[in-house]
Amino acid sequence: GVWNAMTAMCVSDFLDAKLAKSSNRTLVITIGFAVVSYILSNIFVDKIFNKLILANIPILALCFALLAGFYWKKASRLGAYISIIVGFTWGVGAYFYWGDEGGYTWYWVMIGIPLIFISGILGSYLFPKKV
Repeated sequence: GVWNAMTAMCVSDFLDAKLAKSSNRTLVITIGFAVVSYILSNIFVDKIFNKLILANIPILALCFALLAGFYWKKASRLGAYISIIVGFTWGVGAYFYWGDEGGYTWYWVMIGIPLIFISGILGSYLFPKKV
């Protein structure tokens, strides 16, 4: 997503109209950003790929709120907030308790996803939305 946004900015702001219309040009720019960020991240950050998964903790915490918000009529705002807090807390807690070496991702996903949905469902039933 970041590479796409950077490419869009370069194409729309810095290239003239003829060059901007070439799909090959945008592909080359995106690949260029990917290569540069890969090289720089491996030079300046230890074990970058092990740490990248940490960015998914807040994303996964939103799974109930996003899915239920679109597909479940009984989902409430407070239920969504509760599921987000539970998901984020569980993800960070799993990382600090089990760590990279302890395989926190297994516990985070296998226990965290059911916790997120159970807490969101219970929160929605306990605190229904006001009609």
